[in-house]
Amino acid sequence: MQDQLTRLDRIISDLLGRTALEKDVADVVRVATEAVGRLRALTGRDAWLVKPDQPALARIDPLRLAQVFDNLLRNAAKYSPESGAITLQIIPADGEVRIVVQDEGAGISSDEIERVFERGFRSPRLAERTQGEGLGLAVCRQIIEGQGGHITVVSAGIDRGSSFTVILPTVRIAIASSSEEATAT
Repeated sequence: MQDQLTRLDRIISDLLGRTALEKDVADVVRVATEAVGRLRALTGRDAWLVKPDQPALARIDPLRLAQVFDNLLRNAAKYSPESGAITLQIIPADGEVRIVVQDEGAGISSDEIERVFERGFRSPRLAERTQGEGLGLAVCRQIIEGQGGHITVVSAGIDRGSSFTVILPTVRIAIASSSEEATAT
């Protein structure tokens, strides 16, 4: 409960513009694993976690990344049928970590896809059956772009699911040969 209150406090601070986004290093696989566990605990839903064999370190505050994961996974659960699959995939590449959250849910119409990251935007088609203020995706974009990354969404249309992709800069770990210290570059 304390972790959730801390996250809520950060969301409110972000919305009010009081908190500067810090650049830090996150173990993306660890943060994703914890987020899937929170999804299970809070919603009873599960998500497939597809993770790489090698470490995936990204230049982002781990608490901010957890906030992004929580929002994307909860949205996927909220807008998907109980039997619909939710997948979180982590794909390290040269100089970046690509994170994809995909669902088989309500989808996004072509005329709404450009608006989903706007503060306060909620699809009129879904407003009756879900609650929310339309702030979560706007905060996600603010966090990701504040860390030098990008977030995008694609959907094949209504009732055909959605796929959110986050791209973050990676962090290389260099092991100093003359000492046992590891430094992040």
